[in-house]
Formats: sequence, C-alpha cells, structure tokens
Amino acid sequence: MGSPLSPVIANLYMEDFEMKAIEKATHKPACWYRYVDDTFVIWPRGQEELTDFLNHLNGIHNNIQFTMETEEVHLSFLDIDIYRKMDGSLGHKVYWKAWSNACSERPWYTLWGLKKQLIPPGSLCSRGWKGRHTMEQRLEAVLDQL
Repeated sequence: MGSPLSPVIANLYMEDFEMKAIEKATHKPACWYRYVDDTFVIWPRGQEELTDFLNHLNGIHNNIQFTMETEEVHLSFLDIDIYRKMDGSLGHKVYWKAWSNACSERPWYTLWGLKKQLIPPGSLCSRGWKGRHTMEQRLEAVLDQL
C-alpha cells in the first residue's frame, strides 16, 4: 500500500510533465483535459501529426506511456458520450452502457471523486429518467465551459 500522498504527488508531476511536453511539441492539441489517467484531447490536424505527437509524448519518459483511441463520431470519456453534431460542433450526453444495470462500471471511489468535483450531492447515480435528465443538465453546464 502506497502513501496517501502518492496520488497528489503523481498529479503534480503529471501537470508539470504535460505542460512541458505540450510546450515542446511541434504541433499542439486544440484542447487537453486529464482526469487521473484519462486524457481527452481534440486534435485539429491530420493522423500523421497525431502519431508524431503521441510518439513525442511517449519519448519523454520510459515509465509514462500514452495510448489513444480515435473516433470520428462518438467517444466515451469518463462516462460521458462526446459526439460530433451534424453542424460539426461537439455534443455530449451521459454514457450508459446498454448491458449494465449498474450506475457505472467505474469503482465507487472514482465516481465519488467525480461527484465531488463536478456534480452536486444526490444526483450522480440516480437511475430514474428524471435523475438522468438532471445529471445530463448538470454535466452539460460543466462541459459547456470546456
């Protein structure tokens, strides 16, 4: 079992790592958001430049390696389905796994952290349609600020 400070120190290190990595990159992402070890990036250039950027990130430190998922239409990120609208803008909604009857497949402590950071108490795991709608509205308000 590690020290309780380990996540804090890791987060501080990753913030510094990301800032320096993006600063030194030839091509930069349009946006970069990270929650623990999940990163959401909007890349405004082609696939070749994206691969170069990934290689740049992975070449900085042997123990820190990034992987990527690319999507043209839908991408699930932290239980949020981010999709491209017909006009080219981005939309979002809560990502509900069709095969799951649980609120989420994420560990309870991940949901707790997300709940504390983004959503007022009492709305995160409501399974009724009204609760989902309320949660979507609250997430939408947060995501609209991105």
